Amino acid sequence: MFCQRPTSRWQQLINCYQSNITNLMKNIFTLLLAFFAFATLQLQAQATLSIQGTVQNSTGAAVTDGSYSLTFKLYTQSAGGTAIWTETQSGIPIQSGVYSAELGAVETLNVPFNATYFLGVSVDGGAEMAPRAKLTSAPYALSLRGQENVFGSTGNVGIGDDTPDTKLHVKDGQNAIVRAEAPGIAAFELNRTNGTQATIGYVGTDVLQVLHGTGPIEIRSSGNTDVYNNGTKRLGIESTGINVTGDVELGTGGNIKYGANNDWRLVDVDDFSTGNDGWGCQNSWNNGLARDVVRVQPQTPFSKGWMITPGTTLGGDSDDVLYKQFDLSGHPHTMVKVVFTYHVSGNYDPGEIGFAAFSTGQTPSGSNNNNGNFQVGWVHNNDMLVGDYFNGLGYVNDANTLDYNVRGEMVAQTDNNTFYVLVGVRPTTPEPLSDERYYISDVEVWVK
Repeated sequence: MFCQRPTSRWQQLINCYQSNITNLMKNIFTLLLAFFAFATLQLQAQATLSIQGTVQNSTGAAVTDGSYSLTFKLYTQSAGGTAIWTETQSGIPIQSGVYSAELGAVETLNVPFNATYFLGVSVDGGAEMAPRAKLTSAPYALSLRGQENVFGSTGNVGIGDDTPDTKLHVKDGQNAIVRAEAPGIAAFELNRTNGTQATIGYVGTDVLQVLHGTGPIEIRSSGNTDVYNNGTKRLGIESTGINVTGDVELGTGGNIKYGANNDWRLVDVDDFSTGNDGWGCQNSWNNGLARDVVRVQPQTPFSKGWMITPGTTLGGDSDDVLYKQFDLSGHPHTMVKVVFTYHVSGNYDPGEIGFAAFSTGQTPSGSNNNNGNFQVGWVHNNDMLVGDYFNGLGYVNDANTLDYNVRGEMVAQTDNNTFYVLVGVRPTTPEPLSDERYYISDVEVWVK
């Protein structure tokens, strides 16, 4: 630095000294930052970080007392790189070289503080001083970076809430996500944004309760493990086995197994309470000439359910056949069982039989069906003339004979998803439909 020669030597020394000091203050500051920093989060206020540091000139002396403009920048590296946050604060008083400031007082301090950061400072718009200061942790904050992250406070901890009323309160907006030790129950409380909530915790020495909706689910460990719903025991796991109160419902494709063996499971029921349930009628087992179907409800003390029978509107003979195609898609199986009730009515002669069969089609091809597409699975011989032994009007009121029924069952070993079931009667000779008559009800399909 060169100075012009003044008229006297003393004036020369004074002017040169002042010029050098002024330039040094503007360009060469050494920052000695002695940090004690902490973040505070206040309701509807931004987080701030308090810092304190000193500013000295190149000779080590404190800068002149006064107000300065300081620019603060945070970096993820000690030198170079781009600042991830910047703010400038003006009018910061410096006395004896010492200043204090709160980072975030001007610009929101939106830094996650999940890594090591370095602070760069420049004075009055000058160049950033080197080296940058490394932000360090307060001693007790170091526990958050260790293997055991322990909060030393004896009060409540809130995440997203500055007024937690439980040991741990995690909040998203106005909704509590997790509450530990909720009021009245030592538990976790889970709230959804739609207002529904659940609590999980102990309500006694041996009762774990999950509360959601209208009533609690409880698991008790006093001797047995029981599951309660709305105060009623529903499932008991005991030394002698498992007992269930109420129904057990299997979803589509579900199995009941004894060891490695599957048991039969019910997959379809036709009770004809609302219609024919997909059943139709044709002239015979291998003739698709359409016939109508009639629903009947006897309403006697012992037969109140609905039945179907071949109708007479389209004409017909006594060998008319009821049929339905079943589809078991979604129900894995290797065997199929069809159970039904077969009702006998009319003037049956010796040798006339009722039958049920599986079929791959509605009308199997061939008059003798020698291609294996038709399988009779159940036969009932009507040699017993019930009306000759028990006199009276039948419960279907269509003949002056007493009617009766029998439960039929037939089984096929197949994994086909679609098949037909045919039910009918084989008379000894062609006769009018009103002479021999049959009905079916309560059809069930089982698989395994």
